[in-house]
Amino acid sequence: MESHQDLTKRAQRALFAADEALADAALEHGFLEATFGKPLAQSYAVVLESSRAELMRAFAKADALAKASDSNPAKWAEVTSSIDRAVRTVQQQSAGIAELRKYAANPTKFLEKAERQLARYAARRHQLEKASKRLESAASPWELDQIDVAILDGSLCLADARQFYQRAQAELAKGNANQMAVEFQHLERILANGKAHFRHAETLVASASERLVKPVPQPQIVIEKSQPIPTPSAPPKETAEVEPEPFVPDLSPNAEAAATSDSDRCCCGCIVVYVVFAALLILMVLVL
Repeated sequence: MESHQDLTKRAQRALFAADEALADAALEHGFLEATFGKPLAQSYAVVLESSRAELMRAFAKADALAKASDSNPAKWAEVTSSIDRAVRTVQQQSAGIAELRKYAANPTKFLEKAERQLARYAARRHQLEKASKRLESAASPWELDQIDVAILDGSLCLADARQFYQRAQAELAKGNANQMAVEFQHLERILANGKAHFRHAETLVASASERLVKPVPQPQIVIEKSQPIPTPSAPPKETAEVEPEPFVPDLSPNAEAAATSDSDRCCCGCIVVYVVFAALLILMVLVL
């Protein structure tokens, strides 16, 4: 953190630099009226007076802080900010006077430059108008209004610049290069405003054009593979039911003899079983 002495010294240096800038600007004002006319000199004098008043207020505040030994950085920052603002204003005015001298030194060159600038901005306006019509089906009404307003503002600046261009040509035809420089300076500043409006319109057009060019995503339709339709099979053939044949007894002599032999074999088998069983019982008794 800076001490009270450091803050005071820094503010004093800024005040001295601002005072020198104002003194140089006052010298410029001495011959400005004779060179570029009384209206310009009066406007320059108003700016100088405003900067001088702001500088005096900053000086008074810095003096009060120094006497109170106040080392609050925020208060001293406010003082230096006021000083810097006054110096920037004076420097801008001095730069404007330097531009006037440059224009007056070579008026034909800068008039040709102005003619090219006007043609370029007219073509730019035409392209923006075409783009605005092309976007009527894509942009929203609010966006179209914003684009049209920006184009209109740029067109108004372009019309004003043409008027100053004609005035500059007329002054140059009279042999008054200094006054031509004043008109040309107005032209340059108006064209700078028109450029800002056209740039804003181009930004809006580009934003709307992105939606016009970018394809809208379509929902994907998934087609499932269809299952084969089963073909109807032929109905099973009906089989005719076979009725059982009725039992018919065989009454022939051979059949009767075959039946008698079967019964005899059955009786012999039973007798054999009984004999074997009886023999086993006798054997068991003897063993016991």
